[in-house]
Parts: sequence; C-alpha cells; structure tokens
Amino acid sequence: MPCSPRNLYPLPGDDDRTGSRWEMIQKALREPIRCIQDLEAAILSYNTRFSDQWDFAHLRYFLESEMVDEERDHFFKVTMLKMQRLALALPEVVTQAPPLLRARTNQSVTLSQKQIACLLCCAFFCLFPRRNSGKQFKDFPDINFNVLFCGENRRWAKRTSKAVRIQNDPAVPPPGRCRVAKFHCLLHYFRRVTDKVPPGVVTITRRCLPKTRLPDWSQMSSVQLSRDLHVDSAGLIEVQGEGLLQADFANRFLGGGVLRSGCVQEEIRFLLSPELIVGLLLCERMEDTEVVLLTGAEQYSYGTGYAETFKWIAPCYDTVPRDPFRRRMTQAFVAFFVRPSSEQPAVAVATGNWGCGAFNGDKELKFLLQLLAASANSQRGMAYFTFGDEDFRDRIAHLHSVLLASGFSVGDMYAILTRFSPSSEAMSVFDHLLHSIGAEGTQNRSKAKNCASDVTSVGSPVVSRVPRVSKDQVARAVASVGPPVMSRDEDRKPLSRVSKDQVARAVASAGPPRTVGIPVEKGSSEELALKDEAMMSLLLEREEEEVMEWEGEEGSHEERASTRLSLLEALEQAEEEAK
Repeated sequence: MPCSPRNLYPLPGDDDRTGSRWEMIQKALREPIRCIQDLEAAILSYNTRFSDQWDFAHLRYFLESEMVDEERDHFFKVTMLKMQRLALALPEVVTQAPPLLRARTNQSVTLSQKQIACLLCCAFFCLFPRRNSGKQFKDFPDINFNVLFCGENRRWAKRTSKAVRIQNDPAVPPPGRCRVAKFHCLLHYFRRVTDKVPPGVVTITRRCLPKTRLPDWSQMSSVQLSRDLHVDSAGLIEVQGEGLLQADFANRFLGGGVLRSGCVQEEIRFLLSPELIVGLLLCERMEDTEVVLLTGAEQYSYGTGYAETFKWIAPCYDTVPRDPFRRRMTQAFVAFFVRPSSEQPAVAVATGNWGCGAFNGDKELKFLLQLLAASANSQRGMAYFTFGDEDFRDRIAHLHSVLLASGFSVGDMYAILTRFSPSSEAMSVFDHLLHSIGAEGTQNRSKAKNCASDVTSVGSPVVSRVPRVSKDQVARAVASVGPPVMSRDEDRKPLSRVSKDQVARAVASAGPPRTVGIPVEKGSSEELALKDEAMMSLLLEREEEEVMEWEGEEGSHEERASTRLSLLEALEQAEEEAK
C-alpha cells in the first residue's frame, strides 16, 4: 500500500539514503494542482527514477486539445482537489491492505465504492509501489495510470530525452480516438464519485476449479442441451444483459489493455464501469481453469463503437436496483455449501451479524439470509452469535420458534422477503415476517403438523432450544479462523470484541446439546482432549504454511494460538459451571 511504513524511496538528491515515500506523496498532493505541468511535477516528485521516461503526452493532448475551457477549469479547480483529498485519506478509508487474489486460490474481497474510488485515485496519481518495474509483480496487470498517460513505446521512451518528447515531434503522434474515449470515461467517473460517493459495495471473487473436476465431454452423451436460449442480433451485453451474469471475453490479465491501447470488449466493459479496474490491483494472471467474478460495479458511462471507433457518448445513471438480499443469500449459500455426495452430516456453521459493522448491514435481514442459506444446504445447523446483544438473541429465538410452529418453508420465507422494502416499510424485517405469518399462517398450519419440532410454546423465547453444535465443534471452528479482512480499525480483531465470559455465558445458556443432524463426537474426556490437542497442532501447522502475510497485521501465530487456547479453556470452564 502507498501509505505503508515499508514503502521507502531514495531521497531527492541523495540516492544513497531512503525516506518515507508516503511523506513525499503527502507533500506533493497537498500542493495545489492547477494545470498539467503541476500534475506532472507532483507525480514525478515521488517517481523520480522515471523522470526521463514518463512524458504525459497523451494526457496533455486530451486536457489541452479535447477538453473545452469550462471542462478543464472544473477538472483542475474542483475534481482534482477532491481527488487529491481522497487519495490522501487512504489510511483512513482503506485501513488494511486488501489481500492479493493469487493464482490457484478461491478467495473473495469486498470493498465499498468509496474504498474503490480512493484506490483508483491512488492509481491515477501513480502511487502504488513496485508496480512499475515489471519484476516483483510481473504476473499482475498494470494499475498505475502512467501507461495510459504516456503511451506504451517504452524502448523509444528510454532512449529519447524528455525534452525532445514533449515537443511536437512527428515521432509522438496524438493518441488514437479510443484513448481519447478512455480519458472521457475515466475522468467522468472521477467527477461523479467525488461529487457524491455511492454507498454500495463491490465483490471480487477468484474461482479455481481443479482439473480433476472438469467433465469428460466425450462421456456426456446422456446430458441434454439447455432449452433456455435467447438469440438477438441487436443489443449489447452491458445494456440488454442488465440483471444477468455478463460474460467478459477476458485476457489472462484481468482488464486486458484497459490502461494501454487495447479497446475491445473487455476494455470497453471496464471503461463503462471503472470500478472494475480495482481488480487489476488484486488479481494475479489467470490460468486455464480460473475465472474472476466482479459483482456490484456501477455503470457510469454510455459508449458506442469498437476498437478505434469507440467513443464516449453520455453519462449513465445506473438504474439497476441493488438486490437487497438475493446476492448476499447466494454468497451465504456458497459459503455454507454441502456436497450432495457427502456421507457424513455437515458440521454446523458458527456465524453472527455478517456485514453489520463497517458496512452498516441490517442484522435482522442478515440473520434470515443465513438461516435460509443453511436450511437450503441440507438443513445445515447454525450457531448464531449476537456478540453480547441479549435482546436480539431472544428475538431470534422467538421468531425461529414461530417459524417452525407455523410450518413455513424456505420458499415461503423467500416469497415474504421479496415483498419487503426497507426504504418504504415502517416496521423491521422481523416485524414484517411476524405480521406476514399472522396473515398467512392459517393456511400453513397443516404443514406444521408434519414439521418435526419440539417447540411447545411460541409465546415466549426459548433460547435453550435454538439448534446448536457441540463445544468441541465450536472450539475447532474458532481455532480455524484465519486473519480477518475488515475495513475499520475497530474491526481488525473480531475475536477480541467478545469477552471470554460472554462466550462462556452463551455456551452455558444454550443448555445440553440437542441431536438435530449435527455430528457430536463420542468418547471419554481423555480421548476428546487428545483429539482436540491433535487438531490444534494440525491447524497451527496449516496456518503457518498457508496463511498470507498481511501488511499491518498485528499479533504473531503464537499469540493467536494462545488466544484460541484461552478460549478453549473458557469453554471447558463454562461447561463445568453449567453442570
């Protein structure tokens, strides 16, 4: 990250000494940038080794020849100032470096649109370290905008002095029309997001399928062709494909040549929705069995044409409604997925108020989405922790009892949730559900007779009857948690937000385990203790081998292991007290 204390750079006039590059960046971006010469001087002040290579010829041409005076004045006097402020706010907006999505891994990163705007401002000012040399990050796409500003002929750039290149030399032709259109799209995006930062989030998911899971196409004679097919000679994927999974005919490097001279299907898609460009920062080159899914990016521009005929037309004010729950429910279903061929019952999921910290999620809705996802996965058990909120715990228990007694299925709940609109409803989603159950519950009473439930009273919460897992399973789930990906300082250590006493009380209040299809280990206490010790050793070994190095992460492996062992001891003590 540009603001990392490890981001060092040779001091001006003294190549033998290094200093904080972030301090150089702060000094440069706190000065007014009123023209292209000021912008060029600011960027080169912390990229001095490229001062004889970066000419900014294409950016200069666009600003001075393509922009009218009013547009240029607004860019330097308004938009540029806001971009400088947003880039300088990087330590506060993106408090922890997002993980790199390496090849042959299955990982996801979710960023708010404000965080993405901040990171793209940093890319515009060419702040990301070690992404220009082509060595350490040779398998990652370019992310700094210098390749767009200066063109691509690096051999010519290295052997030609900057003083010659900035003149009207015939060897420096004006940028093609597609590059002009790229500047239109990107500067329009920066104007929009600095005027009003959108409130949504974008998720980047890298998905890798092992070659052993690929089908043998020659043996699929019994598989029928898909019947659902729509063919149209007109229309565009990004327009007529609204609301569908949109295919990107991708380069092995995500984004293709979006920051270079490329301007075909992939590059155009990224230009119309520039938030996709943040994927270039995180995604390593893709292999044959890998894909990258980008969900939630907004479209800001309309364009027409292809390759050299592509041009920016007008602003796009994306009217695609952000699905309030379906996308999250899909994510939860994938996370909780149980293979149908699995012989052993699935271990229950320990979860809580997902996305209700920095992202201000509705905890009632997030509980229901996770309940539906777990239920759809072979009725997988779920242990839900409310982090000290006893009132919310009781309301969950009460609602769950009512749902079971009313005989409501996953499909019934889904239908009710689709009719809930948080912006127009005066009641909460729990109240909406209870109200709907009151109106529709009569016709579902017959279902309740066939519903295996031991709930005897729905008038008061029965916390002890919430399905739960065994102490050993909860302990193993907590021990296997890796480094958290959070967006605020106070969220960096979610385990520390719940005291040992709170965990102990929660386990003790749950009462004796019920058999609800969740495997509970059998054996003497000595045997279980040996199993726990062996499991912890395996987990610690696996963590040391596989965990990624997080910039700015606090605590060593030994410290985290100590915390988890302390939690195990608290759970054992709670069990003894409950007895």
